[in-house]
Amino acid sequence: MNKLILTAAIASLLSSNVFAAGLTPLEATGWNQDIVVGVGEFPGTGTTKTMDGNGASQNLGDTWYGVGRNPDALSTGLPTGPTASESTPADLTFTLQSFTANNAIYNGGTLTLATPAPLARFALIGSTSRGPGNMTITVNFADSSTQVFENFSTGTGATAGINGDWFNLGPTAYTANGRITDSGGFNNVNAGNPRLYQSIFTLTNTTSNVNSITITDGGAGQNAIMAISGEVVPEPGTLGLLGVFGLGALGLAARRRLRA
Repeated sequence: MNKLILTAAIASLLSSNVFAAGLTPLEATGWNQDIVVGVGEFPGTGTTKTMDGNGASQNLGDTWYGVGRNPDALSTGLPTGPTASESTPADLTFTLQSFTANNAIYNGGTLTLATPAPLARFALIGSTSRGPGNMTITVNFADSSTQVFENFSTGTGATAGINGDWFNLGPTAYTANGRITDSGGFNNVNAGNPRLYQSIFTLTNTTSNVNSITITDGGAGQNAIMAISGEVVPEPGTLGLLGVFGLGALGLAARRRLRA
């Protein structure tokens, strides 16, 4: 193989996600409610629903606020940008949606991936309120098959995940350390609550693109899914290139090219 072509192949591989195994943020559409009060926003007008609202008053009650919104505790609240999970696995990072737009799948909906891809695993980040949730997660593949996850947690205890109430459970993806009331006050500041949880799902179909993921609300609690991450399966052609030449051969060719 021409050394210039081989060197270009090395650069392409090293700059790609071939070696970046892990659960990383995925872009998706379908977020249907704004439940976070951002900087410069106020409860009721800066949200369309809240975590603790109920019935006809779903935009009243305590809810999340973004980091920087509490002037007396600027580091509390939900984070912006890529964020590492507080729990295992250590390879999970997630990104919340904008606090000034719809930022949650609230009581069910469908997340459509901006870039469909085959996934080995995916993670949903969120929690419930006013009681445990009982969500059903349906993965919709490009080949028209589906994979359904039901009863994946009890909604209580250390393994509650996204079905768990936003206080005192786990596994914790992020601790907000405060919530905002519908009158604009703050409570539970720096007290270890409320929390976003994580649930991780392993897929059996790792060859067909995941097009979308449907969340169905079947519990008494109010569900809020606020981020999705996934482990993308490398393309077979890329793996074949590695198998033919091997990383050692690619590295040797690169060193020879640099000395030329």
